[in-house]
Amino acid sequence: MDPKENTLDIDIEAYIKGVKQTTPVQGLKVVSSDEDVAEVGTISNGKFTVTGKSAGIVTITLYAVEGDLETPVATIDVTVNNTTPQIANLTLVAGVEKLGVKESSGIWEVNDIAQLTSADVDAFTADMIDSIIFSAADGKAIVTLTSEFGGTSFTFDAVETK
Repeated sequence: MDPKENTLDIDIEAYIKGVKQTTPVQGLKVVSSDEDVAEVGTISNGKFTVTGKSAGIVTITLYAVEGDLETPVATIDVTVNNTTPQIANLTLVAGVEKLGVKESSGIWEVNDIAQLTSADVDAFTADMIDSIIFSAADGKAIVTLTSEFGGTSFTFDAVETK
């Protein structure tokens, strides 16, 4: 499962000696082994949805519930892959000597995202940036990418713009 295409619908079916049974919706519960990787929705009409949250492997377990007794009746391992390109190289575009940054509500941001480029993605966008730290005294900005794109930090000569 790809977190971008982050849902997987699963049908619950029961068979006895090869004969499909009517699946009771009551008395069933589904659980993810790691909600940070994938979470599960409630069972409805003999189906439930698994939603990928981050890369990893989880075990989804279906339980039959009778009072306080929960008996596992089926499991499925789900792998959530991060297919997002990882950015290993971020540079200023040709002709730009210093990254222009501005402060907005206490948060530093790139003045014009077109100043940055990476051969690792088709187009570099502002939502790929997790944070920017700017030091006017040093004339440097540290641009840190979101974990989805690798979480790498890059340092640029920078100037504050209005």
